[in-house]
Amino acid sequence: MLRQSEQPISESRFRQIWSAASLLGCGLLGVGALLDGAYLTFGTAGFGTAGFWTIVAGLATGIPALAGAFVSRAATSRSPIGKSSLMLSAAASLLLLLLFSLNAIMRMDEPLHLPERVPLVLDSLGMAAIVFAYWTEDELEQRRPEALPSFRE
Repeated sequence: MLRQSEQPISESRFRQIWSAASLLGCGLLGVGALLDGAYLTFGTAGFGTAGFWTIVAGLATGIPALAGAFVSRAATSRSPIGKSSLMLSAAASLLLLLLFSLNAIMRMDEPLHLPERVPLVLDSLGMAAIVFAYWTEDELEQRRPEALPSFRE
């Protein structure tokens, strides 16, 4: 029989869950872009269709997760440098969500949801935004660990 825990989830554990969910969303978006690249390379329609649905799943996971992760991280950041770097990373994350949303919208009317030239360009720009968003946060954590809250509590 399952027993409910008497202790509430700690704030650091909550932030860990949000960060993992945002990483899952970005991972799904990245895999969707790679599947679109496989469609471009091999011409197999299954890759393009799988890429579309992976992007849709990434958006469904990523939008609430990224919002929660950045709000919780920005609220607990310990320095102005940390807050500004997190806002830059948040802006890149919002850009990637916008790019992948446009990609999905442009492919909705296609029967197999295959990417054309513009969605492939949006995939490339979205992948660059993913790399930039996580790079800026990682750089801040490496160079100024005191500026960000620790998730290793």
